[in-house]
Amino acid sequence: MSSKAFSIVSYETRFREDFRSLNQAWLEKFFVVEPFDKEVLSNPEKYLLDKGGRIYFALVDDKAVGVVGLMPGNGFIEITKMAVDPKYQGLGLGKALFEKAIEACIELGYELIHIFTNTKLKNAFYMYRRRGFIEIPFDTQQYARCNSRSEYYPFLEFTTDKWNSLLQEYRDAMLATEQLLKDLDPKKFTSATDQEPWSIVKQLKHLVAYEEATEQLLKALAINNHGNFGLDHEPSETDPGTLLDQAKHLREQNYKTLIQLDLSSKTVQNSTENQEALRWFLEAKNHNHYAQILRTYNALG
Repeated sequence: MSSKAFSIVSYETRFREDFRSLNQAWLEKFFVVEPFDKEVLSNPEKYLLDKGGRIYFALVDDKAVGVVGLMPGNGFIEITKMAVDPKYQGLGLGKALFEKAIEACIELGYELIHIFTNTKLKNAFYMYRRRGFIEIPFDTQQYARCNSRSEYYPFLEFTTDKWNSLLQEYRDAMLATEQLLKDLDPKKFTSATDQEPWSIVKQLKHLVAYEEATEQLLKALAINNHGNFGLDHEPSETDPGTLLDQAKHLREQNYKTLIQLDLSSKTVQNSTENQEALRWFLEAKNHNHYAQILRTYNALG
């Protein structure tokens, strides 16, 4: 389609049917319309607006051809119900709606944004990644179709309590993976699929290599040298239990270093390096491959 001008506008009751039809179209194309979908799509005021959320539409010639919603949660706000009419894709509507949603989250004062999605929606999934959203472990969601949850902190200034809470999440992340592996059949740990090309053993090797590289980065930060962060090699070990133990040990050591560094206190300096270090930490905090391991396992049948 040739380039067309579009505008982003807030929800009006005249767009209620567009909210339903735009979202129902992509749900039926890729998945199914679940019971909670039907509730939300039939009453966006109740489930989004009345809770303090927002809805935005992309208009072309005053026709609603794209939509995104914001649904407040417990301590976070969720970007949800984002859709673009296939006839109008390629105009940049999805990205524009996504950026408008993030801008609105910030205006509303939220310090944490979440997105539930499915990795089957590759373009959307990688758009979130490019914008800085980081996949996190999760085991509960409102929709059966979701196999991925990501978070994003639009602000990089944390109170002492919040920083300590994030540190604890970092420390506990490997424990979540350990518990997950206990519930899985180890006979599947060396296999991969077309959808998930890394076997579980390979992912555990990557976790060890990542923690080793993190150790080097933290040592560099400790002496005020940003240093290099690279995954130079993977361990030769192949036993899942041993690999997990190595990753857990390295993370425990890195946790102790992070306590001493306290990256949160550096945000007031607002230097590029400190901002990059904090962004790295938020990535590392969730880097346990919990979701990836579970997807790999499930794909094996």
